[in-house]
Amino acid sequence: MKNTLARRRAFTLIELMTVVVIVGVLAAVSLVGYRRIITASKITEAVNMVQTIRIAQEEFRSETGHFADIGIEARCPVLSSQAPLPHKSAWNANCVGSAGRPWALLPVHPDGPVMYSYGTSAGVAGEAVAAKGSVGTLNGKAIVWDTPIKDWFIVQARGDMDGNGVESAVIGSSFNTQVGIDKEGE
Repeated sequence: MKNTLARRRAFTLIELMTVVVIVGVLAAVSLVGYRRIITASKITEAVNMVQTIRIAQEEFRSETGHFADIGIEARCPVLSSQAPLPHKSAWNANCVGSAGRPWALLPVHPDGPVMYSYGTSAGVAGEAVAAKGSVGTLNGKAIVWDTPIKDWFIVQARGDMDGNGVESAVIGSSFNTQVGIDKEGE
């Protein structure tokens, strides 16, 4: 009778293995969901900053009559190659872009350090966008704009969020209100 009672209270090896497998599957599913949330939060920073820079460009134009051309290859803040990726860098309004102008021209003030580097280029009606530098790809295809009939600007955020050498990009422009995201999981 004691032996029968002991068997009823204990787990069998099969029951224990079943519980371990279920916990393992739940942990794997949770990890995938967690990574997705982290990636989305990183992309959210870039989308918000691109929108902030778009607004700053419009404010600059209302004051000066033209958009600020800092340089699409500005890559500000300069992200240190020594630090492990992903990492954050403080915003530097004195960072000079490829067009030779500092970010201080635009009223852009992030709340804290940023994970992406940013650039913005601008031109006048009739000036080809390609003449101002490369703006990369969206969904694996090179971005090509027709020669604009009005003054324009492009904003670009670039960053390697997982340290594998492949950059994701967020791109906005004065041509439409949409923001494009390329290689979102990178």
